[in-house]
Amino acid sequence: MANSAHPAKGDPVDIDGAIAERPREIRQYPLLNAVYARHDQLINEWARGRTLEIAHGQYAHPTADVAVDIFAENAHAAQCAAAVSDARQLPFTSDSFEMVIGRRFLHYVPAEDRLQLIEECKRVFKPGG
Repeated sequence: MANSAHPAKGDPVDIDGAIAERPREIRQYPLLNAVYARHDQLINEWARGRTLEIAHGQYAHPTADVAVDIFAENAHAAQCAAAVSDARQLPFTSDSFEMVIGRRFLHYVPAEDRLQLIEECKRVFKPGG
């Protein structure tokens, strides 16, 4: 696992105990691009209300109103309001979103932190969302 000052794009890095994937251009990987396109179709079928996307990477989902990512370069590239944040401590008030999207990132979160992350998502998720 890379953990240098300048890891290559796509290499995972340790950020305060959480593993994050360095930004990369996913469109360079045809199979992954197709899988991600299918994910996006499914999300579109369920999208409703104010939506938060966690760990959006290079491309926030088109339905996302707000996105958070640990990398500033991703937050700056988002096509919606974006914040640099660790998803284990979201910078939003409770009950803020009708939908929370988390695409393709949970496997990078250390197993011992996954429950905390899910609880944090539940905290910002509106009842009935």
